[in-house]
Amino acid sequence: MFRKSAPLEALTKESAPLEALTKESVPLEALTKESAPLEALTKESVRSLPAYVAGESVEQMRARYPEIKAFQRLASNENPLGPSPKAIEAMRAAASSASLYPDSRAPELRRALARFYGVPEENVFASSGATGALELLTDMFICPGDEVVFCSPTYMAYSRYVARNMGVAVQLPLTAELKFDLGAMLGAITPRTKMVMICNPNNPTGTTVGRDELAAFIGRVPPGVIVLLDEAYIEFSDGGNGESLYRLALERRNLAVLRTFSKLYGLAGERVGYAFAHREMADLMNKSASFFTVTRIGQAAGIAAIGDREFAERTAALIREGRAWLGREFAEMGFKTYESQANFIYADTGYDALQLAEALKPYGLLVRGNFELSRVTIGTAEQNAQLAAALWEIIRKGAIPKRAA
Repeated sequence: MFRKSAPLEALTKESAPLEALTKESVPLEALTKESAPLEALTKESVRSLPAYVAGESVEQMRARYPEIKAFQRLASNENPLGPSPKAIEAMRAAASSASLYPDSRAPELRRALARFYGVPEENVFASSGATGALELLTDMFICPGDEVVFCSPTYMAYSRYVARNMGVAVQLPLTAELKFDLGAMLGAITPRTKMVMICNPNNPTGTTVGRDELAAFIGRVPPGVIVLLDEAYIEFSDGGNGESLYRLALERRNLAVLRTFSKLYGLAGERVGYAFAHREMADLMNKSASFFTVTRIGQAAGIAAIGDREFAERTAALIREGRAWLGREFAEMGFKTYESQANFIYADTGYDALQLAEALKPYGLLVRGNFELSRVTIGTAEQNAQLAAALWEIIRKGAIPKRAA
């Protein structure tokens, strides 16, 4: 019943086709007892998956705190300005064609992305958010027992998709500065390693490794190991797209660079993403993907958003300014922060992260409390000020105890 991986020793040659790294078909076995629970029909890896912890919605909070008129959602790294006005207009126009299937591989969206980045269209893959490409690539390549190397804490979907495909997650600690430890990752690659994953900037820490250092690391990864580089937050870095390694993906057959419209472009609800990849990798992704990866409305929104440079630049500037301002406020509060290049800050406040998140809810503020430290999304200047005022009041009142050392 298990998928059989290709022999690893055959995959180290530069000439080995990428398709040799993908899965073989699965012989199906069914349970026949009428009384067997449906869960018993699933893969063992699915049965052991933990539930995904999503950020609480405004609707959930309104039901819990009906006396609060407005909630500020600073927990899910969403764009505080919403979508581009041009994207909203495009979505309205596309709604009338929602009864029609979208173009299967989103050619117009891919063409717009190719023009913007100056790359061939065949090197761009359109997906349902960056997570859609991540899910597809792990489903394509990870077989039972295959090792996947990454550092932790990082985006929780990595370990989830590895486990679902019966792979082995080799999780290494971040450096003291909470950055991906590329040296340790290279040292952890074994003959059983199928994939390495890097989130840059990293979620939840916001930290980055330098472009040149990262490129050198990728150059040292064996050709039979797939490299997934998640750049969901790269536009918020001080260097913006200049820090991206998307062009390297055009040259390296084992590299895919994942991007999204959810953050900078404010389209998290539309699930629009994309990946840059070598032609051989992109062809395999198109072969393996679902027929309709991005909706008509999502495609229209993405095309309009990529063309609205004024909105994108205004969003990036707002985040960088807010990040610096909140960083200074947190320092005055005695919080330890890490050098974020994303649209959030990871802070050691001295309080239990979950307790602090709960203490902020009566103020109408939602932040992430399910990490070891507190992750706070950068909002508008008004939202940031409201958060700072609430934190100062919590500190002054001694509303919650400090975390035990």
